[in-house]
Order: sequence, then C-alpha cells, then structure tokens
Amino acid sequence: MADLRSCPPTPKSDKPEDLGFEPQSMVDWLAPAQLMATGLKSVLSGIFGAYADKREVMAALHPVPDFKKDEEDYGDREEIWVDYIADLGDGFDATYTMGRLVAQETLSLSDGATTYETRRGKILVMGGDQVYPTASFQEYWNRLLQPYTAALPCVQGDEPRLFVVPGNHDWYDGLSNFTRIFCQRRWIGGWKTLQRRSYFALKLPHRWWLWGIDIQLEGYIDQAQIDFFRAHAGKMEEGDKVIVCTAQPDWVYAVTKGPDAFRSLGFLEDKTIRKDCKSDPRVILTGDLHHYVRYESADGSVQRITAGGGGAYLYATHQMPEEIDLQEGFRETARTVKYKNKKAFPDEATSSRIAFGTLRLPWRSWRFGLFLAVLYSLYAWVVQSASKVRPELFADLPADKKSLLGFLSGLTPSLESCWDFLKMFIKVLAHSPASVVFTAVIIGALYAFCDAKRPAAKAAIGIAHGLAHVFLNLALMWTFAVINVHRLEMGIDRPLQVLLFIAEMLVIGGFLGGVLMALYFLLCSVLARMHTNEVFSSQRIADYKNFLRLHIDATGRLTIYPVGVREVCKKWKLNPAAQNGQPWFDPDGCKIQAELIEKPIQVS
Repeated sequence: MADLRSCPPTPKSDKPEDLGFEPQSMVDWLAPAQLMATGLKSVLSGIFGAYADKREVMAALHPVPDFKKDEEDYGDREEIWVDYIADLGDGFDATYTMGRLVAQETLSLSDGATTYETRRGKILVMGGDQVYPTASFQEYWNRLLQPYTAALPCVQGDEPRLFVVPGNHDWYDGLSNFTRIFCQRRWIGGWKTLQRRSYFALKLPHRWWLWGIDIQLEGYIDQAQIDFFRAHAGKMEEGDKVIVCTAQPDWVYAVTKGPDAFRSLGFLEDKTIRKDCKSDPRVILTGDLHHYVRYESADGSVQRITAGGGGAYLYATHQMPEEIDLQEGFRETARTVKYKNKKAFPDEATSSRIAFGTLRLPWRSWRFGLFLAVLYSLYAWVVQSASKVRPELFADLPADKKSLLGFLSGLTPSLESCWDFLKMFIKVLAHSPASVVFTAVIIGALYAFCDAKRPAAKAAIGIAHGLAHVFLNLALMWTFAVINVHRLEMGIDRPLQVLLFIAEMLVIGGFLGGVLMALYFLLCSVLARMHTNEVFSSQRIADYKNFLRLHIDATGRLTIYPVGVREVCKKWKLNPAAQNGQPWFDPDGCKIQAELIEKPIQVS
C-alpha cells in the first residue's frame, strides 16, 4: 500500500496569496498575444517532438513494470469503478465543477425512470490536454493541479490512482512538465500518480484491460511504446477485452481530414490488440473535441466515445458525421465496419443554435477587435502618408453641415463618389509600394487563415475575406474624413484630428472589425462547415461539460455512465472550516446538477 497523503491545510481566505494559486478565467483564444504564443509553441513542439522525443528516454529509464510491485494490477478485484475525464485545465469554474463531481465519493444519477448510485473511481484517467493554453508549470498549477487539490484535498484510506494520457497541449513543451507532474509518483490532491511513461496498461477485473496510448502530435506511436504493449500480450489471454484511451478521435478525423488520420490508431488496434494479443478493443475513449459524441458499431460490440468535457470551451456536435466507415482487421481479417452516431451532448439542435453566439465576438473577444483596429489604423496611416495625392483623396466629399440631416447625409456617399474614391485609392497604390505590400499582407494572411480544403474555394473565400477588411477600412477612412475634416473642419494633419481619428478607429473600427470577423465565421460554419472551431472557441462557453464513469461489476459486465452538466457553477465561496478531505469551495447561489446524458451503456 502506498503512503497516505496528509491533508493540506484549508486556506484561510480566497486571496491568491492564501490559496496558493490564482483561479483563472477561460482562455481567450483570439487574443493576439495568445494566438502568437500558441502558434509559436505549436511550431517549437513539432520541431523538438521530432528531434527530442522524451518517450524514448522514458522507455530507457523505466522498462516494462512488474504489476504487483507497481500496484498496477487490479485483476484480482471483484469489481472496479473507473472515471474518465479529458480536456480539463481551462477556466476555474468549469474545471472545478467537474473536479467536484469526479471527487464525490458517491453520485446519484437518473435517466428519468431509474436512479443509479455510482461511486468515485478507484482509477481516474485524464484523457489528454490537461492544461490550456500551453504546458508551463504555472498553467498546470493554476488551471489543474490546485483546482483538483481544492476539489479533493486528500482521501483517508484506499486512495484513488491517477493515470494520464498526454494531448497536443501537453506536448507543447516536449512533455517536460507532463513528465515532472504525472510520471514522478506524486500526489495531485487525493489522487496518487503511478505511471512512469506517457502511456500505461492496467489489468482490470474479469479479463478487462485499460490501455492509455500516447500518439504524440501527429498520430505517431513510437516503437518503444509498441514494444511496451506487446510485452503485455504475454499476460493476456485470447478473448480478453481492452478499453483504449487515446488523445484524439481519429475515427472522426478519418472522415473530416482523410483516411490517413486513422492509420496509427488502426495499426495499434489491428496489429497489437487483435493480432498480437488476440483480444478485442471494445471501448475506445478520447477527448480533443470538447463535447460528448458516441459512435457504436453496427453489431453493438464496439463503442467509440468522444468525451472531452472536462473544462475546456464547448465544441459543436451538429456537424459530426452521422455514419463512419472504418477499415478494421489485419490482412486476412480486414473488413469495413460501419459506426453510427448514437448520441450527442449537447444535441445537434442546441449546438446549431449556440453557433450563432459567435456574433458576440466583438465584446467576448474585444482584444481581437482592438488588434484589428490597430491594424486598420496602421493601414490608413501608410495609405495616406505615403501618397503624394493625399489632399485629393478626400477633396470632393460633401461639405454641407447646416443641419443634422445635412451632417448625416455625407456619411452615405453616392455610387459615383464611391467609384471616384476607389479610383483615387488605386492611384495611391500605384504611387506607394508600402501600401501595396500592406494590402497584399492582409489579403494573403486571411487567405492562409481560410481552412477550406479545395484550393479554388480557399482562394475565393480567403481573398474575398481579405478584400472585405480592406474595403471596411476604406469605408472607415471615408466616414472619419467626412466627420473630422469636412464636418468638424479639422485640418487633416492637425494633432487633434489625428488623435480623434485614432480614437474613432479603435472604438468603431475595432467593433465593426469584430462584427465582420464574426459574420465570416458564422457564414463559413453554416454554409460550408468551415471554421467551426473558431465559432465555438471565440465564445468560450463553460457549460455543457461531461465525464464518464465506468463500472466493471462482479459478473464482468462493463457499464458506462455518461455524466453531463448543462450549466457549471460560476460563483464559489471558500469554506475555511473544510477538513478531512472536504472540498475547499462550495457553490454560492448556484447548484451543480449532474445528469445522465443517455441511459447507461452496457458492454457484456
């Protein structure tokens, strides 16, 4: 038996200096600094993941473990409960809400007709992307480790175990902090980590096995990992059943990204599990997509479940494939297996309705709008200052300002004046290489950003989007020139006019730029099923979370309870008197309402 962890003292106040951590809000994925930092981390992780794969070091330092010695053999138990949760460490409200549910010793769940009493898992599996946006220790500390410590500070006797599958965000530092946190036999709240590698294999009761695999960043399963699982084949009997935990739903990506997306996972299932182990992968669990979607094989023998509802922003369900055809089996046993979408949470109608919330982008992601406004301001500066025909650019704008109606009428120019203005702008471009380069950069960047798969569609949509921002900028320049130069009679070069122009661009330009971006996201998502991730990530929805509770009973039957939360608690109060493993924070004026997403799934 491992050593019991003494309970950490309950904080005296909810101030960060007393808590020992700082609760975080949801990541603003469209914030410019965040976009650049995440992009840089992604590039660097790909480079270092290719040339310095820590899985090879883990394999050299820690050979295949002895089950009894490492307490990874649960085969002699009569029954066992296992919890699975993925995509966790984002905002405190969602992460702690789900941590509280996973930590509860018992949890009553109802499907409307029957109430089921479930128990906290002896094993907790975290299924990938334990932290956002990057894998720094400080982010792990604030967004995962301390919120889970607050949810379950300790357990007195028969403490639960924690096993973790790395996702792409865990790989952003090459698994450095993942290894230090999850592969060093440390405590995370009341859970004890045991694994020595970024993957694991656990023997469960009644000839069930639990495998956690590490697919790295590009779906690559290294040879040392294959050898690790093959070594377990000698401990398995023909007909054993395997629960596989992986970091991404490659069966979905086989449809949305192409058949090659399923190649690595399919190889592990076919070559290692079916052929070498003579066993069957009966349940495959994953996260990465932040929702609950269950696919079932035509004969009902295999379940493929995406359950990425541990804390990260909600992702759409209404654009998931209704059916998936997978090539399964090795050589002579190869066959096509059809899977059907059996259940989604939230349901497709709700997900489709939520997508329209992206129109809130101008204030939900105001930093992105501010970035666009700064870009617009710089573009206007380059266009005007680099032009030798600058006085003529606004020379013929209406000047009547005797009445409010006359003041406003100049803001809606005629088609003829618009054409004259456009011709003058083209003349400016002809005399200003800097303006041409700036224009090309804007259009080229938005062309590259477009995620259309066909080159022709990518060119048409991306270039049109870029031109829309250019024309919006020109319209703003026109409008502000009418107001400032011709209506308020400010000199175009006067400091006061320049300051007013910048202020107008930051406020109005930032808002309208955000509106244009939101409309682009929404139209692409509705009409072409593009940019779905941006439609939902820009909203940072903390609600509609989920995790799975698995039970292998005394008869060997596996029952999966999919647990959903429609609305997470968003206000908490510290309980300074909490002791004996009680959670530190209690809901303040809200209620954590857990429900069964669907009837329990039984796998005999």
